[in-house]
Amino acid sequence: MTNPLIATYDISTGLAGAPTLQIHLLFDDITETVLGWGRLTQAVNPPLEIKAWLTGGFLYPLVNGAADQCIVFLKGVPLVKWPKYGGIGPELPTVIDVTLNLNANRTEGTANYAYLGEDGKWHEQNGVPVKATPVAPYLLK
Repeated sequence: MTNPLIATYDISTGLAGAPTLQIHLLFDDITETVLGWGRLTQAVNPPLEIKAWLTGGFLYPLVNGAADQCIVFLKGVPLVKWPKYGGIGPELPTVIDVTLNLNANRTEGTANYAYLGEDGKWHEQNGVPVKATPVAPYLLK
C-alpha cells in the first residue's frame, strides 16, 4: 500500500465483563508510522475507562519471501487538553502498550496489550481478537 489508511479496530473477546479496546488509526505507508487514539473500557465496579493518544510503527515481516502479516506497535499516553500556547508541557507516562498482529490487508488478527490500572499495576491481555470496523464518518471529514 502506498496511500495513508484510516482504520478503526475493535479488540475484544466479546465475553461479558471483558475489557474492550477500540482504536482509530492513521497508517502512513511511506514512513511506516501510525498515530491515532484509543479507548479501553470494562464494565466492572468501578468501571474502567482509559483514553489515550497512540503512536508507533508497523512492519510487514517476510516469511518464506512473502509478507502475509502486518505487525503494529503502539504506545499510548493520556489524553490531555493542553492550553493554546501552553508550551511543550510535561512528558506523559505510557498508560497502554499495544501490539497488533494483523493479516496483510490489516482487516483482522490478534492483539496483545497491557494497560496501567488505577491500582498502579500493569494488566495484560494476550491473543485478543481484532476486527476492523467501518470507519466513523467524522474521521473522514
